[in-house]
Amino acid sequence: MHGADIQRYRNSVCLAYGFDSETFKEFLAKAELSAERIDNCKNEYAQVKWAFTKTIAPFINQTAAADARAQTWVPADGKP
Repeated sequence: MHGADIQRYRNSVCLAYGFDSETFKEFLAKAELSAERIDNCKNEYAQVKWAFTKTIAPFINQTAAADARAQTWVPADGKP
């Protein structure tokens, strides 16, 4: 990966870890996040969540969102 790709990966891992540290902890080693960055991931996630809630969420069609959540996007057997 080149610089921009690895930085995007690190940002994504940090946000995921900030959302659910138990589920996403296995990605930390590959992302090579510093201990300081790991300690701040919950804050980074909170900032993104706040921004999404203020700027995007008010414009989401809630009926369409509920329909999308009700869909089975990946079958249990993993086959299309």
